[in-house]
Amino acid sequence: MKLSIIIPAYNVEKYIECCIRSCVDQAPISLGDDYEIIVVNDGAKDATPEILESLKFEIPELKIVHQENQGLSGARNAGLNIAQGDFVWFVDGDDTIEKNCLKDLEGALKKEFDAVQIYANAINGEILEPRAVFNYAGAKSGDQLLIENNVCCCAPFTIYNRDFLNKNDLRFCYGIFHEDNEFTPRAYHYAKHVVSYPHFLYFVTMNPMSITHVPKPKRSFDCLKIADNLLKFKREQGIDKNKKMNACFSDHIGQVCSNAFSMILQNKNKSEYNRFYVQLSQHRAAFKDMWYSNKIKYKLYSILMLMISFAPKFSAFLFRFV
Repeated sequence: MKLSIIIPAYNVEKYIECCIRSCVDQAPISLGDDYEIIVVNDGAKDATPEILESLKFEIPELKIVHQENQGLSGARNAGLNIAQGDFVWFVDGDDTIEKNCLKDLEGALKKEFDAVQIYANAINGEILEPRAVFNYAGAKSGDQLLIENNVCCCAPFTIYNRDFLNKNDLRFCYGIFHEDNEFTPRAYHYAKHVVSYPHFLYFVTMNPMSITHVPKPKRSFDCLKIADNLLKFKREQGIDKNKKMNACFSDHIGQVCSNAFSMILQNKNKSEYNRFYVQLSQHRAAFKDMWYSNKIKYKLYSILMLMISFAPKFSAFLFRFV
C-alpha cells in the first residue's frame, strides 16, 4: 500500500465530511487497495462521531479509531501506529485535498525519499492564499532546507516515509499545542532526501475555532516547553557544533519563545499572566540560546527575556498595568 492518510477529528462536525470525501474522491486509484484513510475520533464532544459512523456505513474501507481525548499529537500518533502505507500524510479534519491528486502524486512517493513537500493554499472566502511553496529542484537534505528556511512546520505540508519515521522514532510530543513546531525541525534534521512536489494539493480551511485561532494560556506555556525540547535535541544531536545549523535551531527556538509572549498578551486572565512570568526562570537556557539566532530581533528578545526571567514577580506586577 502506497499511502496512509491520517485524519485527526475533534469537534469538526462542520468540516469532517467534506475533508473525508475529498480524500475518497481520488479516481482512478482505489481506497483500500492503493491507499488507506485512518480517521481518529479524538474524544469529540459534538456530532463528529456520529458523522464518522454514518460515513463508515457508506464507505466500508474507511478505518475509524475512537479514543479518549489526547490532543492532536495523540490522534496523529494513534493513526501512525496502525498505518500500513509506505508514506503517511497528516490531513487535518477541517481541511481538504485536491480532487484526483493521488494518482499523479504516487510517482513522487519513492522509497528513497524520506519526505515530500507539497504546496498548500488557504481558503479565505473565494480567495486562495498560498500558505506553502517550496521552489527547488532535485533532492536536498532536511538540514539544507532548514538552513535555507525552505521548511514549513505545518505537518500536513509534508508527506513522510513511514519507515523513516519509525526508524528515527519520530512521534509528536503528547499533550501540547503547536506540536508541529516541535516535531518538524527534528524530522527534517534526520531526513537525508527531501523533494518538492510543485502542485497545490492541500487546502487549509479558515476555521475560527481551530487551535491557532482560540486564545488559551496553555499555548504560551507549551511554546516554552517546545523551546526546551528543541534545545535538548540540539545538544543531544551535536547540532550546536555546526554554526549554521545551530543558528537555524536557535531561530526556531526564538520563534516559539516570542510566540509564547505574544499569545499570553491575548489572554485577560491576570493569574495566568503571573503564573507565566513566574515560570520564566525555568527556561533561561532557551532564552540564552536565542542569542545564536541569525535574526537580530531574536537576539534582542534573548536579552529582554533573560532580564524578565531574573525578576519574574516584579515583571508580572508591572505587566498588570500594561
